[in-house]
Amino acid sequence: MNREPEVPKAASKKLASIEASFKSRFAYNHHLFELYLRYIRRRSVNYEICIQAQRLSDFMARQEIEPILSWEDALLLDRKNPLDLSPIQLRRQGKPFRKIAVMLQEVGVIEARKDNHDLRIQSYLDSFSLELKTLIAEYVDYQRGKNRSNTTIAIILIDLRYLHRWLGETLSSSHLLYASSENLRRYLSDLNKRYKPSHLYNSFYRLSHFYRWAVYRNYILINPIPVKSLASSPITHTIYSLEQIDLLLKFLKGYDHDPQIAMMLALVLLYAFTGEQLRTATVSWKDDQMSILSKAKEKSVKGRTARPEELILPKEPDWFWNLQKRFYQDWLTRRSKMNAAMDITPLLVHDNWIDSQAVGRSWVKYRLSRGTQIATGVAIPISVLRQTSAVIHKRGFDASILTKLGWSARSAMTYVWAPSVFFTPMK
Repeated sequence: MNREPEVPKAASKKLASIEASFKSRFAYNHHLFELYLRYIRRRSVNYEICIQAQRLSDFMARQEIEPILSWEDALLLDRKNPLDLSPIQLRRQGKPFRKIAVMLQEVGVIEARKDNHDLRIQSYLDSFSLELKTLIAEYVDYQRGKNRSNTTIAIILIDLRYLHRWLGETLSSSHLLYASSENLRRYLSDLNKRYKPSHLYNSFYRLSHFYRWAVYRNYILINPIPVKSLASSPITHTIYSLEQIDLLLKFLKGYDHDPQIAMMLALVLLYAFTGEQLRTATVSWKDDQMSILSKAKEKSVKGRTARPEELILPKEPDWFWNLQKRFYQDWLTRRSKMNAAMDITPLLVHDNWIDSQAVGRSWVKYRLSRGTQIATGVAIPISVLRQTSAVIHKRGFDASILTKLGWSARSAMTYVWAPSVFFTPMK
C-alpha cells in the first residue's frame, strides 16, 4: 500500500478545507481539480501551494475548462490564466495546469510531452521587431539548409536576442545591423565579465558567423565583429588528486553511507555519467544483474559516438557488487512509496516526495556535491569527477575508449596531450 508523505498539519488542514469547499457546476472541472490535489499531495504541502490551490479553486468554480487533450492545451491554459500569481510564485511552486497534465499523462489521457522546438524558435523570433524578425527568419532558414539542429538554432537566436537587448539598453539604436565594431567589442567585454570563457568564445563565433552571412547577402558592407579572434586559454583537465581518489573509493566501499549517493558517484567515476544521464536513466534487474537504460544523445556532431543505451553492470570487483545490492534494497524501499499510475522504474527517486517525474537537475547536483563533501571533505563539481574518469580510462596515448563514454573524438584526443591539474577548492 502506498504511503502518503508527511505534511505540516496546519497546511494540510487548509488544503482539506479548500477541497471541501470547492463547488463547480462543471463536472470536468471537478475531475481536473481532483487530479491537481493528488499531484500536490505527493510533496510536502505548504501555505504557498495552498494559495495556488485556492486561486485555482476560485477560477474553476466560475470558468468552464475546455478538455485538455495534449500538453499544448495545458501550456496554453497556464499562459492565459496566471491566476493572479506573481512570476516568482509560479517559478517556485510550478504552474497548476502543468501539474494536471502530468496526472493526465500518467493515466494515459494525453501522450508524453515532446519538446516542440518549432514553437520555441518561433517565440524567439516574435521577440524581435518586424523588420529584424524577417531578417533573422531568413538566417534561420539558411541554418536549416545547412542541417543545423533545432537546438543549435535556438541557441543562436538566444545570442542574437541578448545582443539586441544589450544594444537597446546601452545605445540609442538596437538594430543588429547598425552595431559598430566598438559596440561589439564592448558587448564581448561585458560577456567576459559575466560568463565563463567558453560562453564568450561560443557567442563570439556564432555572432561572427551571423555577420558574415549578412555581408554575403549584402545587408551590410563589412563584418563589424573585431577581426582579432579571442585569445584562447590553454586546455587543461582538472582531476582528483590520488589522496582524494583514495578517500572517494573508501566512501564507495563503506556500508554506513547513503547507497543512492554512493551509486551516483560510482557511475560518474567508472562510467562518466553526466548529471542529465543520471536524472533521466531507468533501472532494471535481469538475471541477477543491474541494468541501466540511459537516454540516447542525438548525434549532432560528425564523428561523435554516443555511449550504448543499455549498460549492464558487472559483479566485479566485490565492493561494486555489494554497492549494487545495497542500492537495490534502498531503491525498492523508495520505489514502493511512489504514487505512480504507470510502471516507471527511474534510477533516482527523490527522498521527500512521491512522484513519477525525473528528479531535478539541481537535486542531482546537490546530491553529488554532498557526496563528495562527505567523502573528501570538499564539495567537488561533477565535471571534475568526469575528467578524472576520462584520465583513468585512457590507455597511454590511446583515448578512443572515451568516445564510447560520450566524449567526441576531438575532446577525447585532448586527454592525450593536455596536462592535468589537481582540483583545489576556492578560498
